[in-house]
Amino acid sequence: MFLLIALLFSIPCPAQDRADFLIVRNIGAFSVLSRYEQPLLPEELRALPEGAPFRILELNTTLGDQVTPASRISCLNETCFLMKSDSLRFIGAQEKKDYLLLKGCTAFMDTLENGGGATARLFRDYPEKGGSFDVKKGERLIRAFQYRNHYYLVRLSRPLRAGWIALSKARGLSRPERTAAPDTTLPDELRKKIISRLASANRAYEQYFGYFNRLTGEQKSAPQWRPSEEGGSLRFTFSGKETLFEESTQALVRDLEGLLLGRPFEVVASRGAIAVLPKPGGR
Repeated sequence: MFLLIALLFSIPCPAQDRADFLIVRNIGAFSVLSRYEQPLLPEELRALPEGAPFRILELNTTLGDQVTPASRISCLNETCFLMKSDSLRFIGAQEKKDYLLLKGCTAFMDTLENGGGATARLFRDYPEKGGSFDVKKGERLIRAFQYRNHYYLVRLSRPLRAGWIALSKARGLSRPERTAAPDTTLPDELRKKIISRLASANRAYEQYFGYFNRLTGEQKSAPQWRPSEEGGSLRFTFSGKETLFEESTQALVRDLEGLLLGRPFEVVASRGAIAVLPKPGGR
């Protein structure tokens, strides 16, 4: 699959598949809706990495009304919608200026670490031009995809940034080794993001139930995800009938898994419950 296999001997490759991606340079230019077709909050947009890689799930689709055009995309495994005009152009955004469309990429979405002795340099624009930033030894990245002979990576250190590196310069990047004594404490910033994501789902349930209550005259209570903390874990229990919300729960689990990429935590879902737990062995 790769032209220069020798360049990748230090990077064990997971299962890959072909996909198209948008490199979003100016997320503020887009009209973005969540999976539940609600506008993303400003703080949710600011949480996206600079130069966020959006995997295209459906380039041209519609919202639930079967009329409004949109693209369904995934950014680090969190699904949302980019709104389009009737002419199927992204509302408010201009190609090349605000985004770049890349077709036929090789998707990875795995974690790498700069284990070499040298600092790795990533570039904002393809191929290795424009502004750049450094990834120091020990820093971790998400390998989003490969396009031709370059990787597109997201640095996990703050501030989150994404950029390009040639395969020939990626030999110092490898899959992280397991640590003997991982930190099992959920970082506060990550805990807040997880709780915010569940709160967003709760708001969507309240809106849906409010709408149908107004239509029917009934007074049914919206289901809610209720959080509780225990040691290094974060748990949520569902107050509604879980069998009626299986699809939304599965979508929620995928979104949480996206938030945990590159972190020593995992999502464990069971009937009517979701838990964020430290990974066994800190892998």
